[in-house]
Amino acid sequence: MSRLLRVALPAALTGVAVWCLSGVLNTRLQYEGFTPHTLIPLIAPDGMDYSLLPGEYQVGVAAVIGAVVLGLVMLLVTWAAARGLPSRGGRVSLFLAVWFGAVLGSSVASGIQGAWSFWSDFAHGISARDEWSIMISMVTPYVTGGGWCGLALGWVAGLVAVLGLRSVPGTSPEPGRSAAGTDHPTGS
Repeated sequence: MSRLLRVALPAALTGVAVWCLSGVLNTRLQYEGFTPHTLIPLIAPDGMDYSLLPGEYQVGVAAVIGAVVLGLVMLLVTWAAARGLPSRGGRVSLFLAVWFGAVLGSSVASGIQGAWSFWSDFAHGISARDEWSIMISMVTPYVTGGGWCGLALGWVAGLVAVLGLRSVPGTSPEPGRSAAGTDHPTGS
């Protein structure tokens, strides 16, 4: 239970916060127009949908659902990775697993936003023959953009998980051994 609370929960919450903040910053940078549009995804990958139009919700239902799904995916992946670690070490494995969870969760969360956008805006009046090809062409940029957000910023959640693992009792390196597991020279 301590690994879940000290490792998985902070990493999942960090992943959700980074995804949301990146989406807001991305939308703001596009709205302001000072930053070249080709640089915006490098500065702030497109995460959560955020509307700047007057009279609309700032954060839509799909973005909230996506954030919850992202948090759950990251929580499960991080918990599974932390649970499978040996009692000492395994920090790099945990870091990479959490990073992977951020990529996976961000892709799924952004895909939910894309599917929601498709069904709410374009599903009315489209023939069944054209519906799937239009949906695929609409959802794919969301999924790849979400994956890029997780790839570019998921390391932050991985770092939080590794720092959280340090606070779990019994996971620090043994005395006389470095974090890499090699012996320190003793001079004898």
